Amino acid sequence: MCTTQEGYGSDLMIRQSAANKLNLCLMFKILKASEEGDFLKATQLAQLLRTILSRQNEQRQGST
Repeated sequence: MCTTQEGYGSDLMIRQSAANKLNLCLMFKILKASEEGDFLKATQLAQLLRTILSRQNEQRQGST
């Protein structure tokens, strides 16, 4: 963990970038499952994405 204010900002940007990549990956998997007609998988992935986004929003609100 970084101790300087600048380092903290960089760490935060790295974590946000990783979270964005995860979210995009899940979105593409949802799209692919839907295109393949695997609606159960698409539904499960969508629920996972909603859970992750909800937690991310809670963390953002808690840090402000």
